[in-house]
Amino acid sequence: MKRVAALLLLTLAAAGAQAHPHGRDGKLQCEVRSDYTMRMHGKAFVFTSDRDAARHIALGGGRLFVNGQEVQLTPADRERVRQYEAELNRLVPQVQEVV
Repeated sequence: MKRVAALLLLTLAAAGAQAHPHGRDGKLQCEVRSDYTMRMHGKAFVFTSDRDAARHIALGGGRLFVNGQEVQLTPADRERVRQYEAELNRLVPQVQEVV
């Protein structure tokens, strides 16, 4: 169950946000809200709870970690995590444009 919840959280954290020009300067702004902050650590994605910094989810290399403990994934889940990682990596250049 924790695995499903973690995958759902990751999906919601990166769910279809739209960026649009804001103000006269033409800079992009994103209107998505989350209780987690995402950052890159090497090639891994780390989601840290804004309410409790000790709570975090990380994924990289097809592996998923919750609060520092690796979640054992089935081969199908590992492939889904790899696909999700690939999608996040594809979005990195676009995300960097958002202020």
